[in-house]
Amino acid sequence: MSRQRRVLCGVPREYCTGGKLITDQSLGTNKCHISRGTAFDCRVNHLVNVLGYKQIGSKEFSPPDGGRILVLTKRIRYGGLLRSGKEQTRFMPAGRMNRGIIIG
Repeated sequence: MSRQRRVLCGVPREYCTGGKLITDQSLGTNKCHISRGTAFDCRVNHLVNVLGYKQIGSKEFSPPDGGRILVLTKRIRYGGLLRSGKEQTRFMPAGRMNRGIIIG
């Protein structure tokens, strides 16, 4: 992934392990990751360590209350992709945000 792209993971800001980022006004100020793999790892860390999910497969997670199993998308497709704007310090959605899906 080029230096001009970043990925949102969908984890609440206080638990995200990514770096700070200035984004488009509609997104506000967020934290982001340099690759889809690190965004996926951040989400897994949040599910297991903060929310108490049990990992039962590489992408499958069982909630602590025994409800439905949560399945994340593939690592290579995970996250919301951002591209750099006209100013090099501001990022905005790269095309359709549903290409990289944030699930959960």
